[in-house]
Amino acid sequence: MPGIATQFQILDLTRHRLEVSGDPALMQIAQVIKDNPVYANLGAAGPAWADFIPSDPPPDPKDPIKSDPNPYSLLWKMIFGIIGGDPGFFSVLERIRDILDKLDKIAHDEDCDKLKAIQDGTDPTLKLDDIQTEATKLSQLVSALDPLSSPTIPTIAGLITDRLKPNVNTASPIDPVPAGDTWQPRDFLHWKRSGAFVRALLGVAAKSKDQRLLAYAYGYIVSYSGNVCGSSFINSVVGGPARTQWWRQRFAKNFVDAWVYGFYNQSPRPTVMGDIPVPPYPTWPSLCQANLQQRIELAAMDPVNLMELVKTAKPFPKLLPDDFAQLWFDSFQAAYASPLPPNIKPEALNGAYVMLWMVLWFQTSGAVLGCDPQPPMRPPDDCGDDPSSLDPFTPAPGGGPTPPPAMDTDLKDTTAEVCGIILAILGGLLFLAGAGAAGAGAIAGAIALLDCSSIVEWEKLRCELYWYRMYLYNGVKGLHKLLSLAGFDYPYSSALAEDQEVLQLLGNHTFESGKNLVKSRVQDGDFPSKPWDGSLDTFNQRPTATKPGFETPRTIACYNEVYPDFFIDDDAGNPLLNGDVKTAGGFPFRPKAAAANLPIQFGNAVANAVDLFANLTKAFPNWNLDADRGLAYMTWQFKGFYNPDSVQIQPDP
Repeated sequence: MPGIATQFQILDLTRHRLEVSGDPALMQIAQVIKDNPVYANLGAAGPAWADFIPSDPPPDPKDPIKSDPNPYSLLWKMIFGIIGGDPGFFSVLERIRDILDKLDKIAHDEDCDKLKAIQDGTDPTLKLDDIQTEATKLSQLVSALDPLSSPTIPTIAGLITDRLKPNVNTASPIDPVPAGDTWQPRDFLHWKRSGAFVRALLGVAAKSKDQRLLAYAYGYIVSYSGNVCGSSFINSVVGGPARTQWWRQRFAKNFVDAWVYGFYNQSPRPTVMGDIPVPPYPTWPSLCQANLQQRIELAAMDPVNLMELVKTAKPFPKLLPDDFAQLWFDSFQAAYASPLPPNIKPEALNGAYVMLWMVLWFQTSGAVLGCDPQPPMRPPDDCGDDPSSLDPFTPAPGGGPTPPPAMDTDLKDTTAEVCGIILAILGGLLFLAGAGAAGAGAIAGAIALLDCSSIVEWEKLRCELYWYRMYLYNGVKGLHKLLSLAGFDYPYSSALAEDQEVLQLLGNHTFESGKNLVKSRVQDGDFPSKPWDGSLDTFNQRPTATKPGFETPRTIACYNEVYPDFFIDDDAGNPLLNGDVKTAGGFPFRPKAAAANLPIQFGNAVANAVDLFANLTKAFPNWNLDADRGLAYMTWQFKGFYNPDSVQIQPDP
């Protein structure tokens, strides 16, 4: 399915078409969306909301695996547990930046009195104990991530490679079709009675006369159209559906979201001649400061407090109204028969809502790592060679990450603790790059530098601070790249210009990027792939005939080699007459024509959403929203047991 950022864009474009349609009924729908934007946006997020059901209360930190039945939600809770709280990387890095800002000013002003005040403990804004405290906290954070002594990183890796594997793919001769109460809510909403759920939302909203649920239902219709029209596009980029390529799907969708946001949030829209965009990708708006979390914000929310609640396993504040949650659940019950996933309950929706907000905040606020940060300005002094080589993500000549530069032992009057905290920062960044030994060495080096002199050499101090800031800048930049290539964060728009990204620190490991992840592929017999092998070295590479191979019979993921605007709102290249979502077909897919044994290509999502709104009294088809077996497939289940070399399916009851 397309990502949330893309679905938000489809909602905006659809609302505009409704507003200018001249049709009073359609204009009224647009008004309901406009009057209730948070609920409409929450609806446009579609089944992605269910990624976090349940999420409240947070898991027991002593045994998170057993206490949290939703692996994707737990994955993000563990990340927020690392980032948030005190100590946490978010708070520590903020204070570290503040310390460096103050030291820069002291060095620039050559303020001996201020420097002495820090040493004497008379500076009210920066004391030696504060600096030492931050150094200790960062040391603890680094130690807590050591895979040899802590389960955190291995647990996160295990969640991705094993527990996130959809239950729809665990069919066996004994249990060919897993019962609904064993499914994750996300898969349930994509695979079962998708159109019936839309109809139930509209029915409960009409009966209750609740404008919030109605706006939510309208937003959900947009996501339904976006999924039906766009999932096959995503699948063709990935090479397999969410069932077999669950983490590569999330990785690729982040790049598609970045392309969509950049394309539609500039005026005039860019042109793409061949594969060359005008203006070029680095100038496109980035999602890093889009603040998409604000689109679903019902009240002011404090991410620092929320991350602390996750870290301390305390319940989230009540933010989603109980009556709305009950109406949503009433709709769910009206659409589905038992057995249902046991975790979908009215009280579970609040935590899911909070977690969705937190993830969007992490990915699109720029608050944690900044937004496309710029390198620090060089001081006026002659600080030697170009410091761009100071990068913890670049291998050192002897192997491993490039270490921070050795402190000049003749540097005077910087205080031992200041020397220590800078090295501790860099040691933490080295560790996050996978260099635990180098990080430990940096921290050890900080401890060894406790004998700083007392004669001031301002030029050297300015240069040292500059070089370390540059190293910190490169480290944070590298962290962002690592997070985006690992599927946790959106890439900067500049990354769209590169077809490949190389992480030298991982032995020149190549990741797909650029047009490899934002442009669909014409059907050539390479869909759908067999299940991913779970290796974190392979999810970033397109599936091949040998690794992991393809299911038989192979099906059609996409007919066109196009960019995302094709399935979003391209009325010239992909008009509604190509295929309307409101009309169902036979099983397993809706054919192009009565005599054709090929699936139909749907028209664009915006045109289809408007068409659905113009036909709200009709029953909506139960499309498989993952487009799992290819284009235009209805909901289905395995027939007999799952055999990737002879896949047999039957209608989902």
